[in-house]
Amino acid sequence: MTHTETITMKKKVISTAELKQLVCSGGDERLLLDPLTGVNMYGCPPGPVEPSTWVHLSSSTATPISNGGFSHLAEIMTTLDETDGSDPVDERLEAIRQELFNYIGITSVDADIVFVPSGTDATLQAVFLARICLPRATTILRNLVLAADEAAGRVFNAASGFHFNAKNIRGDDVIKGTPIPGLHGPTGDKTIECIDVSFEKCQDEAYIEESVDRLVNHSGDTHVLLHALDTSKLGNRTPSHDCLNRIEQKYSKEALTILIDACQFRMSPWRIRDHIKRGRYITITGSKFFTGPAFSGAIIVPACFRAQIQQAPVNNYMTNELAAYSAISDWPQSWTNIRSCLNTYTTVLWKSNIGQFLRITAAMFELRRYSAIPSSWREQFIVAATAEIRAAFSSVPDLLEPLENKTRNSFFDEFDEEFRHLTIFPFFIRQPNKVKTFLNLDACKELYQKLQIPNETNPITVVIGQPAAIVVNGYPDTVTTFRFSIDARTISDAFERAHGAVPVKTDILQSRLRLIIKKIADIVNTNDNQS
Repeated sequence: MTHTETITMKKKVISTAELKQLVCSGGDERLLLDPLTGVNMYGCPPGPVEPSTWVHLSSSTATPISNGGFSHLAEIMTTLDETDGSDPVDERLEAIRQELFNYIGITSVDADIVFVPSGTDATLQAVFLARICLPRATTILRNLVLAADEAAGRVFNAASGFHFNAKNIRGDDVIKGTPIPGLHGPTGDKTIECIDVSFEKCQDEAYIEESVDRLVNHSGDTHVLLHALDTSKLGNRTPSHDCLNRIEQKYSKEALTILIDACQFRMSPWRIRDHIKRGRYITITGSKFFTGPAFSGAIIVPACFRAQIQQAPVNNYMTNELAAYSAISDWPQSWTNIRSCLNTYTTVLWKSNIGQFLRITAAMFELRRYSAIPSSWREQFIVAATAEIRAAFSSVPDLLEPLENKTRNSFFDEFDEEFRHLTIFPFFIRQPNKVKTFLNLDACKELYQKLQIPNETNPITVVIGQPAAIVVNGYPDTVTTFRFSIDARTISDAFERAHGAVPVKTDILQSRLRLIIKKIADIVNTNDNQS
């Protein structure tokens, strides 16, 4: 089954193999399957896995699709019926927009939603939107990316208006790290700049405010796009809400736009509404906390930008290379100028990206399950699961050392609801028989791969948060962290097993932790004996 246009199906039963092929289509090389292992770079296959042989606490990175989610997609595919000349995927995406509005507690009057393959694509398209809203083509868009070392690794290139991978979502080859024609304006001059600030430096919020001030006042023809992080792949938020409020009060909307990178989607509806009310872009994905398949993202665009976007000279910025990063139905139906412009590039883009639609649909299946659970029960489970994970760390102090952010609680409050509690737990793996010495990045990458390979001693596949090299105050040089994560599917499964009874039970999580830690220990000790 090829993906060259929107697929029309009328009451057709789709095979498992065909559905798997579609689920991993419409993305860049990160979704490509290794021919030997059958999994993508995140360790996930295109279909559901057998719970008795797979263990995953990896929602900070990616999670295999659930059995329920996959069955839901098979059912959806039988109902995609083009009866009146309209695009059925386009209509379904409009319905998903409405469902997201309902979850957040807003209406289409308050915001618009743009669908994107990944969180990195969300950054790229947010830069595009910020660019077309500038008053002049010559205005310099200066991106200040906070805690870039705790965001996705490709964000800096996307924020710079550059290709961030070797392929686009159609599988076409592009040159990573080179400017995308059009984004930098009709003259091709460099009108987008990007500056990154490490998470460590972001601990000094005066430094953040000074950095914004320097960029705003760099010249009279500058607009700053400030990328704030909520929540990072290590579970952190930067800057604080007070800091963001001070910055917004100091500068006009003509000088500053704020983008909230919430791609982990560990954010309460109240917090999302507050960001929208304050006129901040928000990028989200359904593949982290909500455990949809990788590559199911969106940008929430506050209504205060609607008139500017709908009146923007899109043709001045659109090119073949930029158009190929999206499909027409990704964009709201009311944004007729963008859709009309993209319609002239149909040789390089799709009307609808069926793979992306399916992945978003699977994520919404999980969001629906989660949102049906009483908020008090969800919070009780997260608190109990946190205690379980901390107990697991304490049980193997010579193997695992948790990374604790002691200031985190000061950045969260009751309006964050259950997400004021930790749901991502970073940790280091100690080198055997060495004090305060941890596995380096290469060793961690090797261990990450070995965890995914069943063997006679440990016949299970283990997927946890990918190793990430970071700089942490109090630790020598660069250290590499893994992550355990609590996710919506784990909570939904536990709720359904218990029929909502309290107190909540975390016995399944406890069992998973034991299996994972045992396999980590076996690999580390085997490597040590062989060295």
